Amino acid sequence: MEAPFFCSSDDTRANSRATSGCAAKFLEEVIKEYPFKIESVQVDGGSEFMKDFEQACKEKNIKLFVLPPRSPKLNGGVERINQTWRTEFYNFRDDLPENILQLSDFVKNYQHYYNFDRPHKALDFFTPFGYFFNISSAPKESHML
Repeated sequence: MEAPFFCSSDDTRANSRATSGCAAKFLEEVIKEYPFKIESVQVDGGSEFMKDFEQACKEKNIKLFVLPPRSPKLNGGVERINQTWRTEFYNFRDDLPENILQLSDFVKNYQHYYNFDRPHKALDFFTPFGYFFNISSAPKESHML
C-alpha cells in the first residue's frame, strides 16, 4: 500500500482517488501548513498533477517541474519518504483500518510525529521543524569578514 492521497472539500483527509482536483486541494493545505513560501513543486507527471493542479500552481505563481517518465532517481526525496512510510508506518502498525478513508487520523498523527518529534539523521538529528527553525534563525555569516 502506498501513502494515501488526500482530498476533501473542508480538510485534508485520505481519499481512494488521486485526481487533479484533489491534488489542487492538497496544494492549498500544504501552502497553509508550511512555515515558508512554496516557490516550486516537482511532480512525477501523473494525471493527478495535470489540469486543476497545474492551474492552481499557475494561479499561485508556483513553478511546476514535471519529471520524465520512469525516473525515480530524479525524485529521491519522494522515494525516500515513500520508503519511510512503508517501513515505519505501514509495516509496524497492526491497528490500521482497512478502509482508506478511515486512515486520516492515523496519517495526521504520523505526519506530526515525522515533522515534529522524529529526529532525522540527514538533518543532524533535528526534526524537520527544528532544523528549519534552527537554520532560519541562525546568524548569517557575512562575506565581508
